[in-house]
Amino acid sequence: MSELKATPGPWKTNRDGYVYSVATGERVCSPHSTLHDNEKMSEHIKDLKANAHLIAAAPELYSFVEEYLEAWENGMAGDSYLFYLARAVRGKARGRGME
Repeated sequence: MSELKATPGPWKTNRDGYVYSVATGERVCSPHSTLHDNEKMSEHIKDLKANAHLIAAAPELYSFVEEYLEAWENGMAGDSYLFYLARAVRGKARGRGME
């Protein structure tokens, strides 16, 4: 069903902000910063952790898009705006434009 080429989900974050695959234990991404201003670092670390949580939700978000599009094709979803939005998100996740 899916053409997505990614590390298998679900993904989780640890307290250091690393995102890893629960299925494989493989690290998906690591927090990285080039910021050297100590006053701004605390806020920046919060941003990095928030980004990590969003990244960790990616497999579930993608799965939702796939399920929604399947429901649309089977006549079980009726909002055309959401249909086009879901196709755009799926295309972006697959590294393409609108599908």
